[in-house]
Amino acid sequence: MNSKIPLVANLILIAMLLLSSCEVFQKSPSETLENQPEATETLLKSTLTEVNKETKPTSIPTATPVIPSSQGTPLPPSLETILVENAERIQRLATWGIGSPEVIQLSEDGQVLAVGTASGVHFYDTQELYQIAFRETPHSVISIAFSQENDYAAVGQVEGIIDIYDRIGFSFVTRLDFSDLTLPKFYELDCFFFQGVSKLVGVIKAEESIFIKQWSTDDWGEITTFEINNGLTTFINPTTASIGVITKGSLAFQSMLVMEDKDEIGLSEFFSEPFWEDFIFNNGDIAPTADGEGLLINNGSSIIYWEILSREITYQLTDYPSSLPNPCQDVAETCLNTDGEISWVCQEKAPPPIETITLTPDSIMVLVARNDDRLEIRRVEDGMLAWEVEVKYTKIRFSPGSEFFFGLRENGIIEKRLSEDGTLVGRIDRHPGNLTDIAYSPGGEEIAAASNDGWINIYNAEDGQSQGAFEGNAQSLDFSPDGSLLAAGLVDGTIRIFTLENGGDFTLEGHFDIVNGIRFSENGRLLLSGSADCSISLWDIGGRERTQVIIPGKGEPFQVLGVEFSPLKNLGYLVGDISGLYAAKEDAKFLLDGFVRVKDLAVSENKQTVAVTGSGTSIFTEIQEKGFSSSNLLSVKGNALALNEDGSLLVIGTDESLEFWSTENKSRSHVIPLKDPGFARNTPVRLLFSPDNGLIALGYQNGLIDIFGIPGK
Repeated sequence: MNSKIPLVANLILIAMLLLSSCEVFQKSPSETLENQPEATETLLKSTLTEVNKETKPTSIPTATPVIPSSQGTPLPPSLETILVENAERIQRLATWGIGSPEVIQLSEDGQVLAVGTASGVHFYDTQELYQIAFRETPHSVISIAFSQENDYAAVGQVEGIIDIYDRIGFSFVTRLDFSDLTLPKFYELDCFFFQGVSKLVGVIKAEESIFIKQWSTDDWGEITTFEINNGLTTFINPTTASIGVITKGSLAFQSMLVMEDKDEIGLSEFFSEPFWEDFIFNNGDIAPTADGEGLLINNGSSIIYWEILSREITYQLTDYPSSLPNPCQDVAETCLNTDGEISWVCQEKAPPPIETITLTPDSIMVLVARNDDRLEIRRVEDGMLAWEVEVKYTKIRFSPGSEFFFGLRENGIIEKRLSEDGTLVGRIDRHPGNLTDIAYSPGGEEIAAASNDGWINIYNAEDGQSQGAFEGNAQSLDFSPDGSLLAAGLVDGTIRIFTLENGGDFTLEGHFDIVNGIRFSENGRLLLSGSADCSISLWDIGGRERTQVIIPGKGEPFQVLGVEFSPLKNLGYLVGDISGLYAAKEDAKFLLDGFVRVKDLAVSENKQTVAVTGSGTSIFTEIQEKGFSSSNLLSVKGNALALNEDGSLLVIGTDESLEFWSTENKSRSHVIPLKDPGFARNTPVRLLFSPDNGLIALGYQNGLIDIFGIPGK
C-alpha cells in the first residue's frame, strides 16, 4: 500500500522535535507551565508545610513536546479483501494506541505512579516522570493498590480479575479472581493490602450487594468470601479496614477483615432523603478521615463535615452555586428558532459545582475539584480556604507525606503539583483523553487519530507505531483524495488544514461551535463541514474561503452531528441530527429517515448505498436519480458504522460487539464481541474500511484502535 505522498516523509519537521520515547514531561498544546495562575489565600497548613502568604507558584522550564509512543503490533504480511462472502472469517488482528487513564494510584513510598487504562497499567517515576514499565492486561484496569511494604502491586480489572506484580521489577506474580461469583452487569472493584494481617482484600460493589474476598499475601491462597447488603451509597476507609454503608436512617460499618465485626449508628437528622437523592444525582462522594471519626460529604453543591460519634454537623460549605449554567443554554445564535429559543429537547444536565473531594493522608487538608475549573485546598478542621488555582481534576492522589499530589484532567493529562501552594511542577502528557475521530490516508499507509488532549496522532497502518502528531483539539478528521492535506474540524469552530508535504497549516474560520463532521469532495477542491452551531458550510480549499452556508430547517435549526456529500446532487448534502437523517439544500431540509439520534452515517464509495445508525440502523440501497428509496430498518442500536467499497457489507459498532450485515439480504452474517463491553469509555467512536478494503479500523472513546481483517492463506 503506497500513498501518493507518504506521510512518513511529510512529518520530518515534526519528527525533528521528538525527544527520546521515555520522556513524558512536556508542554501542553494549548498552554505553558509559565502561565499558571497565582495561588491565593495561603494558610498555615499544620503538618503539610508552613507557607508564607506571599508564596506564588514558580515557573519551571518547559520541554519540547514529545509524541506518545504506542505499543505496535505488526499485521499479517498478506490479507484477504473483506467481502460479504468471507465476513464470518474476520478477526481482531491488533490493538494500537495508548489508552485513556481510568485510574491513578501512588505507591506507599511515593516513588511510583501507576496509571490504569483499557490496555494495561503504566508505571511512572514520580520525580522524573518517565515510564518505568508497562504491563498489558487482558481486561480494562479499574483499580490499583500497592502494599505497605512496597513489595507488590495489585491491578484490579473488569471481569473481577486482580493481577499481582512484583514491586521491584514489575514482573507478574499471580492472578486472583472472583470466578466463584456471578458478577452483575454493572459493578465497581477495589482492592487493598493490609500489612499486619498479611491480607489482600478485594471488594466488589454492585447495586444490591457488596462482595468481600480475602487472600493471603504469603501464598496468595483464598481465605474467605462474604457478602453484605448495599445501601443508598457506600464508602471505604482503608486505614480502619472498614466499609460504610448508608441507608435511609442509619450508617452501618462492616470490617473488611472480620465478617462478624460490624456496627450501626443512626444518621444525623440533617441527612434527609432529598439530600441523598441530590447526592446520587450529582455523583457525590464521601471522604472518611484516617481515624474514622469524621466524614466529609460532597453532594455536588456543598461539603459537609460530620462528626460520627457526636452525630454533629461541624460545618457546611455552601459558598457554591446549586448548579453550573445549563449547557443547553450555551448555543450559537444560529441555533435559535424564530422565538429566540432552541427548537430541540436538550437532554444534557447542568453539572454540579463540585466534581470530587480528596483528603490528604493525614486528614488535615482536603482538595476540592470544581467543575468550574477551580481547585481548592481547605483545612478539614473548619473548612477554611488555604489556596486555589485554575484547573479541574477528575481524580487526585496525594503522596504519602502530602508533599505533592497528582491530578488527572479530563483530557488525559496528569499533572504534578506541590501541596503547599498548588505550584505546577510537571506533567505526563502521554495519554489521550477521549478519542473523537480516526481517518485512513488515501493510500492506506497511515491512520490519523484525534482526541481531546490537543493532539492529532499519526500511526503507521502496518504496525501501529506512532509517526508524529499535529497540534489541534479536533472533533472530526478527513484526508484529501490525493493525500496532500489533512483537514481537522476543531472544538472551537475553526477548521485547520495541514499541508503534509511541508508540515505547514492554514485555518478556515466561520463556524461558531464544534465542527462535528468534515468531508472532502471527490476532486479535493471543496470541503464540507457540519457544526454544532446548526449550520453546514462549503469551502473552496484553493481560495481558502467559505462559498456557501446552509442552516437546515430555517426557523427550526438543529445541531449538525455529521455530514456527507449526497449521492444525488439534487438532494444537496446528507445531515445527521438528534431527530433523524436529512437532506439539506439551500435553506430547506427533507427528512429521509427519523429516529431519536443519529450517531453516524456513511456513503459507500460507489454511491449506491447509504446507512445511518443511532437508536436504530437504516439502509438505503436503491438510490436513483429521482431520490432515495424507502429505508430498511434494522433493530440494531449502533455507535458507529462503515460500508465497504460496493456497499454490499455493512459493519455496525454497538456497545457490545461488531455486527456484519449483508445490505442486499438485510441479514447478519457475523458478530465479534468487543473487549469489556459496557465499561467506562469502551464505546466505539468511528469505524473505517481501509482504502483497499483489506482492513477495518475501530476507534474507541478510550483512545485505543482495534484492527480487524482476514489473514491470507
